[in-house]
Amino acid sequence: MKFCWCGEEKHEVISRGNWRYLHYVLGECQNCSAIRTIGYDCISSKPAPNLDLKNAGLGPRHMASLKTIKENYIDGNLLDVGCGDGKLDQYIRKNYSGIKKIKAVEKSRLIFGLMEKIDGIEYGNETILDMNNDEKYENIVSTHCFEHVKNIVETLQKCEDLSSENAMLYISVPNVEYVNFTNFLGFSPDEHCWHFTKKSIRNLLEKVLKEFKIVGFYESKIWDSRDQLEVVLKK
Repeated sequence: MKFCWCGEEKHEVISRGNWRYLHYVLGECQNCSAIRTIGYDCISSKPAPNLDLKNAGLGPRHMASLKTIKENYIDGNLLDVGCGDGKLDQYIRKNYSGIKKIKAVEKSRLIFGLMEKIDGIEYGNETILDMNNDEKYENIVSTHCFEHVKNIVETLQKCEDLSSENAMLYISVPNVEYVNFTNFLGFSPDEHCWHFTKKSIRNLLEKVLKEFKIVGFYESKIWDSRDQLEVVLKK
């Protein structure tokens, strides 16, 4: 990505280092303070993924997100943007009686092919940019997805297009100020386009979203204290 989401090209290098099989460079936007990977080189071979999504259970990331979603969701339909292993949606389907319909979309063909699929959830091997705007949802959730999304502005705007008149939007991302840099879930410079702080995620959401307003902002624990940022927005 040559430009930041805000259109700025100039970035100040704030961090260089080696991480697992990479040498990486992070830059901070001089306009909006967004932090993103502006360069990396492989210094060793990337390990092959060892994924067993069907037998995986709920992890710390799921549990932190479920608590906040349960406190804020609206009765109606739910869309999961970048559903990953799909375990979050399975739990909601079985335990949240107010959710009538769930659609879970995942761009990765590898993950989509490996995930366990259950009755009562509609699955799509796509991004929300491929979806029809006629579909409307009272709840749109996205856990650890937006750090991977290059076209982040268009994706957020699509969330508004797909939301009902009264709707809740829940977003969680790694907090780069607190992540354990040895943990690939929190810091993956070859797979994460963006590395969010409280300031940068707030700037992004407040400037891009026109209808949703932030009603909740939390720092929660996955591996280390305060390493996940959770944002709840409502119309």
